[in-house]
Amino acid sequence: MQSAHLSQNQSFVIYDLETTGLRSGEDEFIQIAAIRYHQGQLLAEDSFFSFARPRKPISSFIESYTGISNHHVRKAPYPEEVLCQFSRWAGRSTLIAHNGQRFDSKFLEATCLRHGLSSYEVDSIDSIQLSKMLFGKTRGIGHSLDQLKNRLHLKETDLRRHDARGDVDILGRAVEAMRERLGLDLCLSGVPRHRTVLPMASGAPSHRLSNHAPPKPQHYPQAPPAPQHYDKAPPAPQHYGKAPPTPQHYPQAPPAPQHYGKAPPTPQHYPQAPPAPQHYGQMHLLNCPFCRALIY
Repeated sequence: MQSAHLSQNQSFVIYDLETTGLRSGEDEFIQIAAIRYHQGQLLAEDSFFSFARPRKPISSFIESYTGISNHHVRKAPYPEEVLCQFSRWAGRSTLIAHNGQRFDSKFLEATCLRHGLSSYEVDSIDSIQLSKMLFGKTRGIGHSLDQLKNRLHLKETDLRRHDARGDVDILGRAVEAMRERLGLDLCLSGVPRHRTVLPMASGAPSHRLSNHAPPKPQHYPQAPPAPQHYDKAPPAPQHYGKAPPTPQHYPQAPPAPQHYGKAPPTPQHYPQAPPAPQHYGQMHLLNCPFCRALIY
């Protein structure tokens, strides 16, 4: 059992994807090639290759860059079907791709998610990590596949660059050479890993996550409704058909003291000044016959 487990840890699948573009959320892969790397040996007889038919046409730029045209993929299976075939072939082996963490792994995950495939996690190695371990991380040191090929003095072949088969041929020989130069064991111990996903071996586009693995929010065939996405928004005070009356929104402004048609009488604005208290006494004396006799 331990020997079988050790053998499993020494088994890798080196692969490459060609795609319709750089955005895994919108683009699809159109070609995949892979070779098995087991116990430090590239097994040329144990390889995988397929075209994949995308939902949108291949652009002229991608055709000139990869050499893959719409004619090549016209009768090919869809990407999710190809990925299920690749998963059955690869098994639980650790995957290796150049710039895989930022590119290839993203397309594997996006394909499973887009088509609701039941999936499982697998270990992956980005071969750029091997290049950095060997040649350093100093700014300005490039780690592209072409730079790697030149530094390792790999022989030229007739296989086209940017065709998945040609890129896997270069990458397989590069991994083999870097492992030997770094003195790594057959399990590539010490090389950083990341996680990606592959569809279940029995998976097919019609097998949804809801029928197999426990659903996770990021894998729902349909996103669960969120409070902000009600079919009808709950009524809020600010959205009533008629705004509730507030003091500043009366159809007619309430009369204010300062806006009367006629100003209210105040002591200083009487048409005639009111008789002052000091004049009442004299007027009263004039009306009294006895007082008049005394005065006059």
